[in-house]
Amino acid sequence: MHSEKLGIAVRRFLADFDSVGGSLAPAPVEVLIRVKGEPDDRQREQLVSAGASVRTVAGEVLTASLAAADIGPVTDLDHVVYVELAQPLFPEPGR
Repeated sequence: MHSEKLGIAVRRFLADFDSVGGSLAPAPVEVLIRVKGEPDDRQREQLVSAGASVRTVAGEVLTASLAAADIGPVTDLDHVVYVELAQPLFPEPGR
C-alpha cells in the first residue's frame, strides 16, 4: 500500500480497524480517486481488477466503491495519485 496516496479520512478509517485489531470489512466504501490524466480503458480495467467499481469519471477524478481491503491494491497502481473517502458536503436531514 502506498500510504502517501491516502487522504486523511481514509487513513483514519483504516487506522480505526487497526486500533481494534479487526479485519477490514468486506462492505464497500465510497471513494474519490485522482489519477494522472483522464483514465483510458486499460487504466479503468486495472482499477476494476484491483477491486474498484468505477462509477463516474470527471477528468482525472473518479468515484468508485470498493472493499476496504482493496484500498491498498488501488494505491499500488501507477496511474493512481490519491484516494480519499467520499463524504457528503452536508448531512441528509433526519440522519
